[in-house]
Amino acid sequence: MADIINVESQAIGVRTVETIATEINTIKRQTQKIMLASSIEIGKRLTEAKELVDHGQWGQWLQNNVNYSERTAQNLMRVYDSYGEKFGMTEMDSLFASDAPNVFEELSYTQALALLSLPTEEEREQFVEENDVAAMSTRELQDAIKAKTDAETRANNAEVRASDAERMVAEAQQRANLAEKNLENVKAQLKNADAQMTDIFEQARKEKETLIARITKLETRPMVSEDKTEEINKLKQKIKDLEDNGPDQDKLIFQGHLVVLENEFNAMLNDIENIDDDSKRQKFVEAARKMLSRLQQYV
Repeated sequence: MADIINVESQAIGVRTVETIATEINTIKRQTQKIMLASSIEIGKRLTEAKELVDHGQWGQWLQNNVNYSERTAQNLMRVYDSYGEKFGMTEMDSLFASDAPNVFEELSYTQALALLSLPTEEEREQFVEENDVAAMSTRELQDAIKAKTDAETRANNAEVRASDAERMVAEAQQRANLAEKNLENVKAQLKNADAQMTDIFEQARKEKETLIARITKLETRPMVSEDKTEEINKLKQKIKDLEDNGPDQDKLIFQGHLVVLENEFNAMLNDIENIDDDSKRQKFVEAARKMLSRLQQYV
């Protein structure tokens, strides 16, 4: 109150509307400080009282003793908890005695309370430093804080979406790499199957040539005994059996395609394993295995 008295004492002399306005604004600022300091001190004492009041009796105690609603009391305690240490409050006058700069000292109680919608002291300080909070009405301050938090939420959501997109791209790249690896394996297996099939046909061809050569040799002899005739007939039967029951080219081709299908099934099973739903994942695994099992029955 000493500051108010000093203002009045300095006002002796010529009075102008500018001087009067300055005095009014000075008194308003000092009143705001007193209101905020008083709110902090009340919040401090309410916090102390709540520790002493019996459980379940807090609302009744407030109504009987200080005529506060629980919401009002909670707001006052929040203001004390958030600003009391910042102001170094031990007694109300310490707010005015401190020479340390304080970005909150020009706030009204309602402005200080509105700022608590920002979760940290650092965020509140930054907001006050970046905005002319003292010149805002409480409604304007609330709207400005909401605009800030909404913008941050949109930015965070965009960041989350970007992160999700990056993760999906990475997963797609992994699947592409796996598919490429599987394709290389399929190519190698098909190449090996082709080589095996070629060997089988080559062996059959050589065996047939050997049998024909033996028959030709036997048949060109001047005299062919009964035993040799029987041998010739057996050799011809072997050639016929080889031609009738030799390597089944269609079957070998089918087996080659089955190798491709098996690898594709393995790749599909890897994708199925990434499904979170246990019942759905098991259902797909069983369906894939049954299909592959039925194909293998024809080989």
